[in-house]
Amino acid sequence: MLFSYDTNSNSWEKHIDFIGPNGAYPEGSLVLASNGKMYGMTRSGGANNDGTLFEFDPATSVLTTLVHFEWTTIGDEPYGSLLEASNGKLYGMTSSGGIYNGGTLFKFDPDSNIYTVEVLFNDTIGCMPEAGSLTFADNGLIYGVLSKGGLYNYGTLFEFNPDSSTFTKIIDFDN
Repeated sequence: MLFSYDTNSNSWEKHIDFIGPNGAYPEGSLVLASNGKMYGMTRSGGANNDGTLFEFDPATSVLTTLVHFEWTTIGDEPYGSLLEASNGKLYGMTSSGGIYNGGTLFKFDPDSNIYTVEVLFNDTIGCMPEAGSLTFADNGLIYGVLSKGGLYNYGTLFEFNPDSSTFTKIIDFDN
């Protein structure tokens, strides 16, 4: 369910129930983007039952499903929260799917509604991002943790440069 709460009147209003076509089981927090709209993800539901990426306009209370995740190519079961980088693009991760079935790091452009897979996670660089959300650091880079894969199969810490789309594995966790 997506709802709003008015702290002045101590009242709340339900806006959306997440069921079937618009997604199910919302994941992570909503991100308020610079365009004034809120973005979030669901872990299942949608056209392929693999989750959705959605936009909610607080001015009109309209929810728009923007991406229907799909296991084989773009990834499924998004994990964590979306992050808006300084370039105005939203970044997130899927916990599985993609051609290596290790999940994906993706970019979504709210201006053009274009979804792009930036990184296909795999056993070598790390996979299955089930250890938290992405973090945008002061140095302009995005950091994340992958819970499996890497040299010792205990996951990895990575950085991603949104300007150059460069992925770098930083640490192979060893237990």
